[in-house]
Amino acid sequence: MIRALIPAAVLTTLASPAMAADVYMWGVGPRLGTNFLPGAYPAAFPTIVADARQAAAPDAPVIDKVRTDVVFGFESQYYINGGSRIGAIGGFGVGKQYFDAHIIGKYDVVIQSAAVDFLVGGGAGFGTQRWKGSEQASLRVPYFPLRAEAAGMIRSDWMAYQLTVYGQYNLQGHHYYFDETGTEVPVRGGFYPTMGLELSVMFGDYEPPRPRKKGE
Repeated sequence: MIRALIPAAVLTTLASPAMAADVYMWGVGPRLGTNFLPGAYPAAFPTIVADARQAAAPDAPVIDKVRTDVVFGFESQYYINGGSRIGAIGGFGVGKQYFDAHIIGKYDVVIQSAAVDFLVGGGAGFGTQRWKGSEQASLRVPYFPLRAEAAGMIRSDWMAYQLTVYGQYNLQGHHYYFDETGTEVPVRGGFYPTMGLELSVMFGDYEPPRPRKKGE
């Protein structure tokens, strides 16, 4: 029943004796989170977008910063040994007239392994985010996320709960800004740092291999 929760393709790969002997620990599962800093994202729009917001009437549906968002997706983890692991996260972020999609490769170091494991690490990847405003106004920003994180994990043999605090800067690749008439307007600038909190629930094999006896 428990194994049914794990994708069949992953189980098939790990079922071979050779693969099982090489794997220290691994897991996959869903993640849910939110960004809490800055209070409204992004910290700064490109100048033309910011000026358009200030010039609009107070109740006009302009492109606006995101004040409440939800991030959801997946996380995968593969422990190289007891002291380090690689992995990936991917998913979506949604808010009022806002959408984000991203995937990030990660590397973490275990700084303590006990009742609660503590890890630090970071990663990089790519993504895209979009804000919508009145009429045909929109702003789309492909970006390259640079991430640093610290996590605490509680695990059993086949399951783990992980709480992660992260800081991330979304290095913009380009800006695609369209005004209310649908005309593309060149823009530059913007400032896209963020901090957030997320919870991951992992399913897999979180029992470290037992040390081999001498002669085995």
